[in-house]
Amino acid sequence: MKRDEVTRDLESGVYNLLIKLEELNELTEAKIDDAIESLSSVYAPYLDESALIAIKHDVKNAIQTKYQFLSLAPIEIVNRDLIINRQFGENNGPFFSNYSNYLSLIKKLNPDAIRNIDIYTKDLVSKLADPNKKSQSVRGLVVADVQSGKTANYIGLIAKALDIGYKTIVVLSGIHNNLRTQTQIRVDEGIIGYSMIKGKENKKVGVGTLKGYKEPNVINPFSSSYADVHEHNKDATIRTDANHVAIVVTKKNVNSLKSLLSHCKSSRLRGPLLVIDDEADNASINVARGKDKTSSINKHIRKLLNEFKVNSYVGYTATPFANVLIDTQKNDLFLGNDIFPKDFITLLRSPQSYFGAIKVFADENDTFLNCCEDIEEYLPTNHQKNTQLNDEIPESLKDAICHFLVNVGIEKLQDNPKHRSMLINVSRFVDVQAKFSNIVRKYLTDVRRHFISFAQLVQSTDDLALFDNDEETFQRFEKVWNHDFVEDHSKFDFINILKSIFSVSHEDEIKVLTVNSTSDDSLDYSGENARFYIAIGGFTLSRGLTLEGLVTSYFARNSKGYDTLMQMCRWFGYREPYEHRCRIWLTPESKGWYQFITSVVEELYAEIDEMSDLELQPDELALKIKKHPGALQVTSPLKMRTATDVLVSLNVSRKVIETVAFLNNEDSLANNRQAVLEILEKLVEKSEESEQSEPSEAQSNNDYQPSNKKLIRYRRDKSPHGLMFENVPFEIILEFLEKYQNDDELSFKSRYEYVSKAIQKMLEEGEAETWDVFIANGSKGKIVDPSLTKLIGDDHSWLIRTAGKYTNSEHIRVGNKQKLSSRGISKVALTHEEINAIEEKKKLEGKAIADSTYLTHTKKPLLVIQPVNLVPAKGLTSEFVGEGVKTFGWSICFPKTNATEACEYTYNWSIPIDNQPEIDEETERVIADD
Repeated sequence: MKRDEVTRDLESGVYNLLIKLEELNELTEAKIDDAIESLSSVYAPYLDESALIAIKHDVKNAIQTKYQFLSLAPIEIVNRDLIINRQFGENNGPFFSNYSNYLSLIKKLNPDAIRNIDIYTKDLVSKLADPNKKSQSVRGLVVADVQSGKTANYIGLIAKALDIGYKTIVVLSGIHNNLRTQTQIRVDEGIIGYSMIKGKENKKVGVGTLKGYKEPNVINPFSSSYADVHEHNKDATIRTDANHVAIVVTKKNVNSLKSLLSHCKSSRLRGPLLVIDDEADNASINVARGKDKTSSINKHIRKLLNEFKVNSYVGYTATPFANVLIDTQKNDLFLGNDIFPKDFITLLRSPQSYFGAIKVFADENDTFLNCCEDIEEYLPTNHQKNTQLNDEIPESLKDAICHFLVNVGIEKLQDNPKHRSMLINVSRFVDVQAKFSNIVRKYLTDVRRHFISFAQLVQSTDDLALFDNDEETFQRFEKVWNHDFVEDHSKFDFINILKSIFSVSHEDEIKVLTVNSTSDDSLDYSGENARFYIAIGGFTLSRGLTLEGLVTSYFARNSKGYDTLMQMCRWFGYREPYEHRCRIWLTPESKGWYQFITSVVEELYAEIDEMSDLELQPDELALKIKKHPGALQVTSPLKMRTATDVLVSLNVSRKVIETVAFLNNEDSLANNRQAVLEILEKLVEKSEESEQSEPSEAQSNNDYQPSNKKLIRYRRDKSPHGLMFENVPFEIILEFLEKYQNDDELSFKSRYEYVSKAIQKMLEEGEAETWDVFIANGSKGKIVDPSLTKLIGDDHSWLIRTAGKYTNSEHIRVGNKQKLSSRGISKVALTHEEINAIEEKKKLEGKAIADSTYLTHTKKPLLVIQPVNLVPAKGLTSEFVGEGVKTFGWSICFPKTNATEACEYTYNWSIPIDNQPEIDEETERVIADD
């Protein structure tokens, strides 16, 4: 087709669409851009890209001439890499400086935590739409653990967005008033500096109370702690000049979003726009029934974004299952693209101090878990809202309430008591929750009656005999004390704790609250005095709401969705220094579900990391979500319309698995040094030294049998250099891997659980009975550790790697690409002749050689022990690694194997499931060693 023909056809089609938009009073530049893009895609097969861009430019100029009241930005190609890698100055702007000072001086937050917020938000703000452009739209997602500090992070992002020129901030905060109010208070404290109080003068809070505080810009809040945006009557003459910014904290509610849109249309809100969508997998996803339908909340969010030429949408969630399953190919002419995070998915890793799923559900001893199996008889899982409840509550619930009361007693003995809370979540029906609250209230009253006289008469455990009638109550408390508070026995006197629990003069000091949409009860932690709450609820307690000082959780629900179950874990969070007193009561079934979902989340996090390492966009590689073999489902079926299933194997065939991060503490580093010394001592003792400099036999020979060979050691005389042990029994390998302390959080694939399972599968197939072990030799800095050099010789040097940019006081990452081993490390198990044949063939083909190529020719697994010196990169991480941290990593090079374990996964069919090219390991190297 000729260019002038295409231009006329496209111009005519766009005009017809614009007439409809003009009639609807929805003629905006974003809609015009969408119209041009949508219609021009028809001609894409017939024209090259440059010609099509020129035609779109001509069409837009023609529209500018016809609709002269519009000021349109030219169509341009956006360089995403330039935007994502944009660096801002080292000095933070006034909004973030105020927020940082507030966290440090008022909230007394740990300096490392503040530094992490600064690092993560600096990365995030560089990914937002550029406020200096005339037109740009960004969609992103931030994934973080439940109650791990998402709010603190996005308030930091808001501050930095304001500092670089964003004018309107909208925070979408759940669907309930209590969560919206909680978020509004946090935004008031971190950004606005004052809180609007109904009928009174504004009260200074947070940053506003800092000494010498100056408001960076005049802030116009369109919501307050007592009213959402649609309940506020903002002055129609409100100033919106260049020095003013607007902040809105609103529920995901149609009335609220309509009110917000009316402010946009009246030009009282100015761009650029940043939308923070808290709990982004809840209510925001399009769940309308029907292919071409759009649910109301999703529609209004997309309308809001389209009102601004420059807009950024950043979702925050702990359960991103629904978000990664959004259809990437659906594009509505009037609403624009859906909210799939096409531009980035960022993972916020929690520090070791976080009390989360790994700590709770991956603990073989179940330290924090108690069983509430008897709740099923009292309140069946599949009960109805008119279910009648017995006044005699289950024994497990009595134990849980006693556990909470002991925590209250301990806290009241402190010089500065803190809030303490208990959560009870056993029903989704508000009627049942109300009945349950009354029964718990009655039980608490009975216990209090026992204790009032007790507190006045008892001086020691010998006096307990005076209370024969109350023997059961006190025996229960003693049982709980001995089972769940062992660490506190040396710090507190049991009798003093019991005497301090209840106050004679304050009957309602420990309150039982019903927390749901129909109750007037509210969790109020304001004021200076410690509050003690037993909160009973269902859905309202399951999303975003924070229970301060939560020490006791009693949970028995039959929800089947991964996301719903994980969001109910309000017991996660930062619990130092009372973490050891936290306990969770679960049914055996729920415990099994949570253990499975914990592994699913960790795998998904690893996939997100891998996507980042490959520098792929979220719409270029589908993230896979492991399916439960039984009753659980990933998320609501309405959120899974682009989901399809694929059978994936636990497959290590021809792969290199290695440690890519290390725990940054002396105990872990010392443990791993000892693990290396122990395996070397065994290998040296059991092996015979040989004069050879390459493997004894070519593994590529068809008749090669790796088992029943003599264990020998020798030095390789060609690169990669090092000390080789041939024919090592698998038991020695497994013992080493079990002893080695892996960074399970950041080096997921090298977890002992994963690697040992793969090895066991190979053993079942008659493989991996015999191994090779190679001690790699670097080129910079001789190893002078006498215990080590007497085993491997004094001519070994450290391999040098840079510490990655996210290295901190808890974790050291290996470079930014997270690659430990040198290119071609897997060839050390092959003879020189085998290596030359492989390399000559690849040279003729003009191809780089990946490790998988060498591993095609091996029959034994290879363990490579890597003495590594992790040095600072351009000074960025020097405060965490000094001049260098010397430690030991490992790599396992697996040969071709048929030992796999099939597992079913769900993924988004609108995105490619495999977009991983074979990587040339040389490009992954941080510093060359040889």
